[in-house]
Amino acid sequence: MKKIALFLCSFTIAFLLSGCDNATDDFREQVSCTVILDVNLPENASVLDTGEFNPFEPLTYTSSTTTTFFDISGQSYLLSAYFVKTDQPLNTWDVYFSYDDLPINIESGAIGGNSQLSAQLQFDELGQLNATAPDSITSEQLILNDDTFFHSINFVFSKFVTTQLDLPFTVLVFQNTCLI
Repeated sequence: MKKIALFLCSFTIAFLLSGCDNATDDFREQVSCTVILDVNLPENASVLDTGEFNPFEPLTYTSSTTTTFFDISGQSYLLSAYFVKTDQPLNTWDVYFSYDDLPINIESGAIGGNSQLSAQLQFDELGQLNATAPDSITSEQLILNDDTFFHSINFVFSKFVTTQLDLPFTVLVFQNTCLI
């Protein structure tokens, strides 16, 4: 029987232990994580070249935010999201993710700076989130710490909360309740 512990963090990331990966030969434990991240992105931000994105160069992205999450063994990691206004097409932002300064590629994401696969947020003319690309924003599998667990992260941006308005960058929700 697996031991399940509840960790309450200042933000919320939900980890669910879900058994062995029978599709692989090595039977690593599967840990999935859902991150709810809602922000206001400033409508009047300058357009940047997403191909130039570099998380170590703040002039290559518009805004960023970071939180802490924990793996099954209690090891902490910094999870960061970087937003780049591209307007390709109009009212579009690329979103890059990293943990402990290592890139997180998004499954079926667009190739961007540093050949990292990013997600896109597309807004309508009123500044409401209209679509994400890909439709489901999920990380490629990550192997953290001791190589015992496959981790994947599902990133959720709420259509009625995430906005692009003529206001400063604001983190509205960055939830991180850890069930391990």
